[in-house]
Amino acid sequence: MTTARIPYDRIYNVYPTTATAARVAEISAKAFAAARSTVGGSYDDAGIGDGLSSKTAICWDIPQADRQNYINYFKEHYPGTIVKFDGTGGSVVPPVVVPPIVVPPIVVPPVSIRMGVNMLHRQDLINLAHSDGCRSFLCMDGYSSAQAFARQYTDSIFLYRKYMTGYMSPADFIQYGLEGVGNPPPNFYILGMNEGDILPYGEPAQMQVHYDWDIDVATRIKAIAPNAKYYAGSFSVGTPDFTRQDVCDKFRATYSAAYNAGKFGIDWHTYSPTPDHIYRTDGDQIWYETRYEMAVTKCGLIPSVTTLINGGTVNLMGIVSGETGLDVGGKGGFPGCGLGSTEIGNWCKQYVVVTQKNYPGLLRAGMLFTVSGNGWDSYAVDGAFPNIGASNK
Repeated sequence: MTTARIPYDRIYNVYPTTATAARVAEISAKAFAAARSTVGGSYDDAGIGDGLSSKTAICWDIPQADRQNYINYFKEHYPGTIVKFDGTGGSVVPPVVVPPIVVPPIVVPPVSIRMGVNMLHRQDLINLAHSDGCRSFLCMDGYSSAQAFARQYTDSIFLYRKYMTGYMSPADFIQYGLEGVGNPPPNFYILGMNEGDILPYGEPAQMQVHYDWDIDVATRIKAIAPNAKYYAGSFSVGTPDFTRQDVCDKFRATYSAAYNAGKFGIDWHTYSPTPDHIYRTDGDQIWYETRYEMAVTKCGLIPSVTTLINGGTVNLMGIVSGETGLDVGGKGGFPGCGLGSTEIGNWCKQYVVVTQKNYPGLLRAGMLFTVSGNGWDSYAVDGAFPNIGASNK
């Protein structure tokens, strides 16, 4: 186990391999008097460990000429460790903070968000919705026909989700859910499991399992169709819980790391809990409509459109919201709350403003859930296609 049970400031005093028993006793006495801190003979033990508030390695009796080598060692193997020196003359040199390795982003013009509708099984309404100005669509099943729509409407983003009634291995998902993948068009995005329906992901250990499935699928898709786009996660509004440091640490090590390396995009569902919520100015929006921003502010997700990896430019796929709109407990969506086309249109325009405010271009598409005939009529937005489409202008 290398992750701390609770975050704390760790200080580790390392005595050199040449230290005598008497010298180790002297170092131990000084470490105890200063901060009751740990003493040992391993530089690895001084740097290893996740989930700590800070890590400080105090290296004892290192000659001045050799100290840079130790700084370089921690920088390479244990970035984020604060390196100090003591002994061999007595004076403590100022601490050297070894910063974590950060891939520098490239600032490019933002990508406009495309607003549309989560169609589920109603692909028959796509032509109408597109003619009314909607420019993003989620299709449930109908893999080949969904791709045909994507090739027809190249100005729109199409998300595809395989309806799963139970767990499918990554290999079965590729074969039976994606028809062996084929050669999807560039505006066609493949989704994996929906929220926690099949594999829960609220706890760090659960997130690891969910991520392992996602990265396996993404890797298999890339091997079959290098230009295909896979969007992982399909996180719900309240999950992951970024108020928890252990959740943030796990997300940073899994989903953020893979996203920043260009392995996949991310699907994040961004609902409003009340009709007026999206218009609030007290900062509460981040827990609902813009919760995905927490992946940037707390988990290291790179918010720009491209990044440098191994000396080359990699296009990051951004975040899409395959489900968004209004979701009020006991009532449902806009129709369930007695709201019509005008209110839906106003909400969409505000959604564009709110989601593009802090990180323009990070969220690429928002699809309102859903249309009639899917068993969710209290959410149906069929009559508001022109109002949704107006938010794209």
